[in-house]
Amino acid sequence: MSETIDSLTVYCRDNKRVCPLPKAWQQLWEMLPEKRRTVDAWEPAIPLIGAAWHDATAMLKMVRLAEHLQWAAKHNALSEVAAFLRGSRRRRHGGTALPASYPAKTSTAYCTDVGLTD
Repeated sequence: MSETIDSLTVYCRDNKRVCPLPKAWQQLWEMLPEKRRTVDAWEPAIPLIGAAWHDATAMLKMVRLAEHLQWAAKHNALSEVAAFLRGSRRRRHGGTALPASYPAKTSTAYCTDVGLTD
C-alpha cells in the first residue's frame, strides 16, 4: 500500500501525538527536498523547535507538521518521510516493532516512540 498524506497524518496524530520531538523534527525537515530561503524565511517553514517549541501551541505544531508532509508529497518525498516517521519507532527499540498500544512512560505520550509528542 502506498503512503498518502492522509494516512501519514492519521499515524502522526494517533494516540494524541502532535509532532516529532525537536531532534527528530529537525532531521525530518532536513530530509525535505528543494527547500529554499526567501528574504526572511524558509520554504517550507522551519520546525517549531528551540525557543518556538515552548511558545507554540499543539495546534500550531500540528499545522506545521502538516505543511511538511504536504511539501514532501509535492516534491515526491512522502515515502521517505513516512519511512523515517514510521521506522523511527522500530530503530529506537533495537529493531523490534512495538504495538501501537505501547504505553507511554510520561504524560508526554510517545516520547519514547518516533519522538512524537502531545
